[in-house]
Amino acid sequence: MGASKPSKELDAISMGQFANKVPWKQVAEYMEGQGAYRYGNATVKKKYLEILKEGGISMRTKGL
Repeated sequence: MGASKPSKELDAISMGQFANKVPWKQVAEYMEGQGAYRYGNATVKKKYLEILKEGGISMRTKGL
């Protein structure tokens, strides 16, 4: 069985920790400054995670 292959799967806990460290308020303000609607901070975070999932990045939970 040798070395494991690189995987697109991200640990759901690690992804959650990363997402919690992003300054979503600043992201929303930046988007507004670029001409986008002023979305709420939680909405921006939710959409980001949705896009990651749709882009083929699968998230797995530990132990599965």
